[in-house]
Amino acid sequence: MYETPQDWSAGNGVVFYYRAAQAGLLFDIDLYAGPSENRETYLYTVEAPAESVGGWIPMELRWEDFHRADWEENAGAPFARANQVTGLAFGLNTLPDAPNAGSLWVDDLSILGMAGAAADISPAAEQPTAPEQPRRRLLPCGGATALPLSLILVFSLLKRKRE
Repeated sequence: MYETPQDWSAGNGVVFYYRAAQAGLLFDIDLYAGPSENRETYLYTVEAPAESVGGWIPMELRWEDFHRADWEENAGAPFARANQVTGLAFGLNTLPDAPNAGSLWVDDLSILGMAGAAADISPAAEQPTAPEQPRRRLLPCGGATALPLSLILVFSLLKRKRE
């Protein structure tokens, strides 16, 4: 979640890779827009294929793939507020009377650029090379990994100093 709305309108959607602990896992990608007192929720649901258990699956979602949540006003309306993004989340989903449990890994989350047709990001290819990759802007969440990596470095230096 962001303190102030983010303008992602220069992009066409989001792109990422994911892995699941088991095939058939249902998960939602939630996109939030608007001010906190009147936040709108847009969703896209994915069912993880068998290939996602053994490897990373590329996923490209365009803004129009997201639709307003059923429990909100204008249910089913397509997302059209890329200049007012206040958050993005991944959540496990489930069928009625099924346990809501599982594991999901997400990596390389980016905003899909304006380059028209997207480059081939098929599962057969490893991470796309730079010329084949769509133009993307990384999401502003790098600090989430910088702190833990910094702490690991500090603790390893302290351990070596004691030895």
